[in-house]
Amino acid sequence: MRKELRTWLRDIHHNLGVTSILVTHDQEEALEVSDEIVVMNHGKIEQTGSAEAIYRKPENAFVTEFLGETDAFEGRIEKGIWHYNGFAWKLDTQYKWQEQTATGYIRPHEWQLAAEHETPMIRAEIEKIHAVGALTHVLVKHGKQDVHITLAGSDASRLDLTAGRELALVPKQVYVFSQNELIEYSI
Repeated sequence: MRKELRTWLRDIHHNLGVTSILVTHDQEEALEVSDEIVVMNHGKIEQTGSAEAIYRKPENAFVTEFLGETDAFEGRIEKGIWHYNGFAWKLDTQYKWQEQTATGYIRPHEWQLAAEHETPMIRAEIEKIHAVGALTHVLVKHGKQDVHITLAGSDASRLDLTAGRELALVPKQVYVFSQNELIEYSI
C-alpha cells in the first residue's frame, strides 16, 4: 500500500506540475519520490541534489551513513590511494588527498567475490544466510566486525553459500572520508 502511495504521489506531482515538500526520515521513500533531496543534520544542510547524485556521490560520512546501511573500515590514505588490510582503492584524482587515517564505507550490495588474481579487501567467514525473495542477505564475520552483504538470490544460489565457508571479498565501490571530515559528525 505504501509503495503504491509513493508511485501515486510522484505521478500526481509530475502530471499537475506542482511543487511540494515531503519531510521524511524514510530514506527509501525520499529516494523514490523526490526529484531533489535535501539531507539535513541538526538543522544544517549537508547535501542537496537528485536521488541518484546523493546516493552515488555522497559528500560526507553523514550522508553516506544516512542513505542506507553501510559497514565502515578504518584504513589509510597514501599517495591518493586508500589502503586497508593489503587492499588498495584508487581515490578520485579531482580531490587533493592528505596522507592520513581515513574511513571507507561499503554498502551491502557493493560487495563481490574476489577473482583469483585480485587481492581481497577482506576474508570473512559466513555466519548467517537469509533469503528474502529476490535477495539474499549474508552476514560474515571479519575479525570481530560483522559485515553485511546483499546478493541477488540467483547469485547466492549459484555460489552455493553455506555457513562456515570463508569468502574472499572486494568492493565494487568504496566511499572514503578522512578523519577530519568524520570528527564533525560524531555525536
